[in-house]
Amino acid sequence: MVFEIIELIIIVISIYGAALEWVRVKDHKTNDKWEFFAPAIFLAAVVGFMFFTGLATGGGGAILSLSSLVCAVAAMPLLIALVYTGSLQDAQIAAGVKTYSEGQTVWLISDIKEFRDSFSRFVDDELNGWSEVKERRLGGSGTITKIFVDKTVTLEFDDSEKFDFPFESLIDSEPEIEEVSVESAEKGWWESD
Repeated sequence: MVFEIIELIIIVISIYGAALEWVRVKDHKTNDKWEFFAPAIFLAAVVGFMFFTGLATGGGGAILSLSSLVCAVAAMPLLIALVYTGSLQDAQIAAGVKTYSEGQTVWLISDIKEFRDSFSRFVDDELNGWSEVKERRLGGSGTITKIFVDKTVTLEFDDSEKFDFPFESLIDSEPEIEEVSVESAEKGWWESD
């Protein structure tokens, strides 16, 4: 009996942790506040229904009321996380915080110094840190296959290679390549249009 209760507690904690992790990852995927408010409203409605139904059946025993109260208290941190994260979305839009979605095509920045600087958060991290192999992809495009909480993404390139890059090294449109026209390069200062 004790082991079953311990297993149940571990399962509940795992599900709860996964739900909180989902909120954090979802924050990097969208700036739509209703992606957070809708589940919060649903959760509040379910918890409210359980809580008040448990209180209304007071004749059924204190255990039902106690279990309803425990569920209501347990749901509060998740409910607060959903509402808090949802309320931050407008501020993130105003601040220009980048969000990406899986399956989206993005490009790597083409400036080598900016590219190397974008890895400054991951100095000793072999997976997310800078490497020459990643630098060869400079200015290239890839498809996002996974988004992580630490604001990194896994990009899959046309040759099916996958690498992790920080948000700072990504841009939404193809990088502009500066081209010098042949005519202007051949003219001297004494020649004008």
